Amino acid sequence: MNKRTITWVGLTGYFFLGFVPITLAPALPALIQTFQLTLASAGAVFAARSAGAFLGTLLGGTLSDRIGRKPVMVTGCLLQGLFLGLVGFSASWLLIIICFGLAGLASGLVNPAINALIAQVHAQKRGVALNSLHGVYSVGAMLGPVAAGLVLASPDGWRLVFGAGSLIWSLYGLGLIFLRLPPVQGQKSGARPAIRISTIFLNPFFLLLFAVSFLYNGTATSLVNWINTYLKQADFPLLLGAGMVSLFYLGLAAGRFSGGILAEKIGYSRLILLCALGSLAFYPLAIYANPPLLIGAGVLLAGVFLAGLHPTSLAYANRLYPELGGTVSSMLSLAMTFSATAVPWLTGFVADRAGFRLGFAINIALLLILPLVALLLLRLEKRGLPS
Repeated sequence: MNKRTITWVGLTGYFFLGFVPITLAPALPALIQTFQLTLASAGAVFAARSAGAFLGTLLGGTLSDRIGRKPVMVTGCLLQGLFLGLVGFSASWLLIIICFGLAGLASGLVNPAINALIAQVHAQKRGVALNSLHGVYSVGAMLGPVAAGLVLASPDGWRLVFGAGSLIWSLYGLGLIFLRLPPVQGQKSGARPAIRISTIFLNPFFLLLFAVSFLYNGTATSLVNWINTYLKQADFPLLLGAGMVSLFYLGLAAGRFSGGILAEKIGYSRLILLCALGSLAFYPLAIYANPPLLIGAGVLLAGVFLAGLHPTSLAYANRLYPELGGTVSSMLSLAMTFSATAVPWLTGFVADRAGFRLGFAINIALLLILPLVALLLLRLEKRGLPS
């Protein structure tokens, strides 16, 4: 199969990874009403999905390096189709929680496999390829809630939402069966990798890339999760808060499509430094500005500059370990999972006691670390990039 076809297969799958999971949020009020749930009971579905995604990500990259991208992707897609279909037909909230946990696991299998596949077939321009891949994800995440909102207007709309998600993943997974994907670079199917994970973590370059992904996702997820609540408490118009998440994802998409081009022109470390400085400049504007126009500009531009951090780190890590693309993709995804859990929780914990402005100050402090990480990467490069 040619490179263009493989690229479109990867882009389509990553669009679905952005489009389908985010539909849970707009469907949740209907689920609460149908099953007469408390907020605590409803929140359990997010915990289950996150736990499943953590386990799936842990397994998916390593498995795809050992047995190939295609079997892992096909399995993950078809399992997502199965479990989302069960959600759509279920009359039990407990079963729905279990199914979302298993769907999260299946999603975790697919994510690093697609990243590794795209990095492998675009070995000469990984920065462009991976930033574009994640840009497509952002577009999916921006459009998913809109599509779900249209379907939710109908009776039992939430069942149709998850039924549609099931159909999407089932058709995509079945389509993959008939496609020929390239073997893993430098690996025989089923063979153990020559490099151990512990060795990767001892590489100072990789540790810094791990830090970039951690700092990016913690601060980005905090902004997405809490900006509406913060603006509501600050007595801003509801319409302003409602548009902030979409505005942020618009910034992510724009930043990733443009950042990929810059990555190959100025280098990965310099792009990470540029993104770090831009994030630090505009993130505070989203929180500490008062005019709504400035808040919106801060959210949009924070998204633009945060956008390139993780995809460029992925490109860098795949350049370091091209034969372990799935494994390093999983490891950086785990960094994002850790931070997406810890940083928003800590932000909310502090905000509950001292207000959101102080809560978000934690994120500003983390963003102060990002330029230092990028400068360390540049300094290490001057000493020689390891082969």
